[in-house]
Amino acid sequence: MITKDYSKATIHVYDSHVTVQALGYMVKYAAKLANESLPGSEIIDKLNEMRDSLDEYFVVNDLKNLVVGGRLTNAAAFAGSLLKIKPVLTLNEKYSIVAIDKIRTLKKARAYIEDKFKAAYEKSDFPLHVLLTGTNNQESIDEWKAEMVTKYPNATFESGQIGPVVGTHIGSDAFVILWLKQF
Repeated sequence: MITKDYSKATIHVYDSHVTVQALGYMVKYAAKLANESLPGSEIIDKLNEMRDSLDEYFVVNDLKNLVVGGRLTNAAAFAGSLLKIKPVLTLNEKYSIVAIDKIRTLKKARAYIEDKFKAAYEKSDFPLHVLLTGTNNQESIDEWKAEMVTKYPNATFESGQIGPVVGTHIGSDAFVILWLKQF
């Protein structure tokens, strides 16, 4: 069905700039606001506010998928693997994934992204909703969530896994932390 042929609802196209769990969270928020009978323009404004509060960091454990996806050369991946380098990625101002650091060991890289969240949590003037997700590592993500819940009692948390379409770009055992304004 083409949307122009559907007259039972007003349809708004919205670019969330994100996928996976964060997109789902924003959809739930939009549905809640629609059920409260807010006009579409107000829903879009509130979604923009939520989207503007979003920040996200990834730790990629295996460089192989970045090579296959064309984001890293074979030589760089080889050197990075020998040195146990774990790239830390984030979204830039154009919502493209960019590397911001290279850290040795997965444990140190996770601590780095947790520190990014801690700084945001401490300065935030609104409650945060935190999405912890990964690839083929649900048990590790759930353990991470249990640790984070005790450290940050004023935030809400959910955990999940990235599906195969997005997951093919970052490989197995990735760790992602994303936070945005809580609704």
